[in-house]
Amino acid sequence: MAPQLLKLPIASISRLLHSTPTLSFLSHSKSQNLSVRWVKAQIHIPFRSYAVAKSGKIQLPKKKKRLDEICLERFQQYSRTFIQSWILQGKVFVDGKVVNKAGTPVSEKAVVQIMAEVPKYVCRAGYKLEGAIEQLGIDVAGKVALDSGLSTGGFTDCLLQYGASFVYGVDVGYGQVRQFGRRIRTGYCWDTDNLGTAACVP
Repeated sequence: MAPQLLKLPIASISRLLHSTPTLSFLSHSKSQNLSVRWVKAQIHIPFRSYAVAKSGKIQLPKKKKRLDEICLERFQQYSRTFIQSWILQGKVFVDGKVVNKAGTPVSEKAVVQIMAEVPKYVCRAGYKLEGAIEQLGIDVAGKVALDSGLSTGGFTDCLLQYGASFVYGVDVGYGQVRQFGRRIRTGYCWDTDNLGTAACVP
């Protein structure tokens, strides 16, 4: 009698498929005259191979900056103190809309406007020195002055506006001083110099 193929449950076949690339089928003869014979057939099942790759983080270029940083870049004649104060007062407009938070992300292509009264000095330090000059009656007209610790230049700006002929400004920091427009022509600034160790002033 011809051998017959044994039927295996689907679950058994599924386990075999996932556990080994070779699947075996068994058959036997039902003839009483013949000894039981087992036939093993092997079928090779192809498996797919997969490549696993992991890329590093891509650093995308920044397209936005803080509002106060944008203002400092575009309006370099004003100090950070003034810029942040105007933002809080609602006097800074981005694309026609009021923005009153200094840390608001702003596109570099945005139109930024400041609708505020132009300050008399580049920073608040100028108002402090002005008060001292007025209260003490100090005459600085035609004098040569030294601004030790120039910072953003408030004292220098005030002295020049009160008639000082020339002002030497010295500061150990770098890039802090603001431009005074035409008045900068009657002043000189040394950056990254320490007045205690440098002989930079004539």
